[in-house]
Amino acid sequence: MCFENAAGATIILLVSQTPLMNISLKNKTVLVSGASKGVGKGIALELARLGANVAVNFNSDEAGAMETVRLIEAMGVQALAV
Repeated sequence: MCFENAAGATIILLVSQTPLMNISLKNKTVLVSGASKGVGKGIALELARLGANVAVNFNSDEAGAMETVRLIEAMGVQALAV
């Protein structure tokens, strides 16, 4: 998939039906900056899927951060917005 972002840069996204990582991050804690939206949110959700507890860092989009926290907690791991 290929698209252009707001700045006009071309973004190429490789999509796979199977997970690229099959590791366990159970009992690990990660901090993801920019996790309230976009790529940061996707990374936070994937790390949570792998079992990590996630600190969701955000700058101004508190509502987006809280939504990311909600989605992560629904996976059965801990999350907090910072």
